[in-house]
Order: sequence, then structure tokens, then C-alpha cells
Amino acid sequence: MNDTRSGSRGRQMMVPIFAVLLGFVWLAAGIAADDPRGGLIAMAIMFLYAAVLAVAGSRAEPFRLLRGDPQDERQARLLTRVQASTQLTIAPVLVAGTLWAVATNASSEPVWLGLTAFNGLCQLGYTFYYSKSH
Repeated sequence: MNDTRSGSRGRQMMVPIFAVLLGFVWLAAGIAADDPRGGLIAMAIMFLYAAVLAVAGSRAEPFRLLRGDPQDERQARLLTRVQASTQLTIAPVLVAGTLWAVATNASSEPVWLGLTAFNGLCQLGYTFYYSKSH
């Protein structure tokens, strides 16, 4: 029983630990861009996010879900719906941004095109992967 708790605790802390590590990456990016203040601010935001998930995740369902730690089948289904809804929101924004960048010949056009293509390839890849594995 103790092994289950320690394994569960490790899973619960994966996203907060990743957020802390990402905070250090933001700091390094800020230093590399000659903006250490911006890097420190971004790192502080990531640390705050990690702390909220670590503390509130055991007390409130939305934070538990943000932590990627569903406790039962209902929460697992809810998390899947959240992730699908996020995709359904992001995909049209990417397409609209790409169309705007192409139409206005914006310097950000390659970024929008790349993100939209990546999103589409992920959608295709996961569709084929999950349809064959289940």
C-alpha cells in the first residue's frame, strides 16, 4: 500500500516539477535574450503555478485536473473532454492566424504556417494511432 501512495505522489508532482524546470528554462531564455528581468518574472510565474498545483491539487478538482491527476473515471473523462475542447479552440485560432499572416504578408507567416502544420500533423497522427490501437 505504501508503494501505491509513493507512486501516486510521484505522478501528482510530475506537472509541478516540470513547471519548476520550465521556470529555469524561461530564466535561461531571458538571460540569452539579454532580458534577465523578464526571465526572472517568467520563472516566478512558473514557480507560482507549480506551487498552486502542488498545494491546491490535493484539495480542489480543477487543480487536480490541471495537474493531470484524475482520481476516478469521471475525472479521467472530464480531463479528456477538456483536452479535446482545447484542441477544438486552438485549431481554428491557428488557421485564422495563418490566413491573416498570409493575407497581410506578415513577418510571422512562417511561424503561423509551422504551428498550423504541426497541429494538423498531430491531429492526423494521433487519429491513426488511436484508431489502430483500440
